[in-house]
Amino acid sequence: MSGIISSSVNLPVVTPAPTLASIAISPASPASLAAGSTQQFTATGTYSNASTAIITSQITWASSNITAVTISSTGLATGAATGTANITASVSGITSPSVSLSVIAAPTLASIAIAPASPVNLVVGSTSNLRLPEPIRMLQLRSLLLRSPGPVPITLSLPYLRWVYLPA
Repeated sequence: MSGIISSSVNLPVVTPAPTLASIAISPASPASLAAGSTQQFTATGTYSNASTAIITSQITWASSNITAVTISSTGLATGAATGTANITASVSGITSPSVSLSVIAAPTLASIAIAPASPVNLVVGSTSNLRLPEPIRMLQLRSLLLRSPGPVPITLSLPYLRWVYLPA
C-alpha cells in the first residue's frame, strides 16, 4: 500500500441549543375569579427538542382588559372589577394561546347560621371561646359583636372566636 496516506480528524459534533417552540398557560381555564381575589398562572415552554420547562419568570404577561383583571410580572392575576379578560404569556416573539378569566362580584357575607349542638348561655360581661366553620374562616372573619336585651345562646363549630355578651 505504498503511496496511500491515511489520516483521521476528530470533528466535534455541535448540537444546536433547543429553541422555544410554544408556551402553555396553566390553569388553562379557571371558571371565574371574585373581585379582589387572585389567581396564580404558570407558563410552561415546550422546546424544539420536545423538552419542557417552567418559564413563568421569563414571561411578559398581558391582560386584554386591565379594568377587569390585572396581571403582575410573576403571573399573579387580580380580579379588579366584574368583566372578562384574556390572559396571554409571551417571550422571544412567541405568544401563548389566551386563557379567558371572568371576574365576578365578590361574595358578601349575608348571615351566619348559628346551630348550637349544646347552647352556650352568655350573661353580661361573660366570655366563651367558640369555633367557626371553615368557610367563615376563609373569609378571614376576625370578630363579631352581638347585642341583645338578654342572654343569647351561641355555638359555632370551628376555630377560634371569642364572644362577649354586651347589653343593648
